[in-house]
Amino acid sequence: MPTKTFEMVIETPPTALQAKLKKLGSLSHIAVAQTINQIADNVIGDAQELAPVRKSEPNAGVPSGGALRRSAFVEHAVPSAAPRAVVGFGVKYGWPVHENPRTGKTGGVSPKGRRYKSWARTGQWHFLEVPFNLAKRTFRRDVGRIIAHEWAAFLK
Repeated sequence: MPTKTFEMVIETPPTALQAKLKKLGSLSHIAVAQTINQIADNVIGDAQELAPVRKSEPNAGVPSGGALRRSAFVEHAVPSAAPRAVVGFGVKYGWPVHENPRTGKTGGVSPKGRRYKSWARTGQWHFLEVPFNLAKRTFRRDVGRIIAHEWAAFLK
């Protein structure tokens, strides 16, 4: 796994949900960990699509990119009372690119008007934060649906 340079954590909210999971027992722990892993895989997949990829001008002497997208990682959750998954990117320049509002929008020209030898022609800033925040909106509903489904199957 690459050295982590920035990451986001997907986990069950601490108090009420964890107390309910504890009462439900190990079956719910497995279901929640699987759900968190699905969410983490979806978040990192969407983030990879949004991550910028550097393209070089022909004969610029600079290699084309894709290293940022390839550095994506997921540390999957294991069943427990408080499962958590970690998603992120493992290149040194990942965080500055993530926080740069010009990412993927420069057209190859610096703010001072100089031409870049290579630049991202695709992608956007906050490429990890955007899918992460979308997943947060439905997190409780998704986890609740999986637990209900698993318990219904268990009780049949």
